[in-house]
Amino acid sequence: MKLTPVDFKAVAAKGCYVYAYLREHDRTPYYIGIASDGRRPLHWDHSCVVPADHSFVRVLKSALTVDQARSYEKFYIARYKRIKDGGILENKALGGQGGCQ
Repeated sequence: MKLTPVDFKAVAAKGCYVYAYLREHDRTPYYIGIASDGRRPLHWDHSCVVPADHSFVRVLKSALTVDQARSYEKFYIARYKRIKDGGILENKALGGQGGCQ
């Protein structure tokens, strides 16, 4: 199944959102983040590599307040766990610390 790239500008127009970078081979997440603009998931510096094929950047939750986005980010990081905690995510933090950018 081919994934369609997300229109992050349209998603950001509705508020903060939680996004994930997916592995191409099995489509599992390897990074969870939050944003409130259409550029961050695709172009800003991260602690991991941004997928070259932007179809592998997916929105998990949208139209959120900053506090809601932080809560969902923490939820998803806890759900999939960081690699250093025995999970599959490359996230350095547990989530919820940053603001929507």
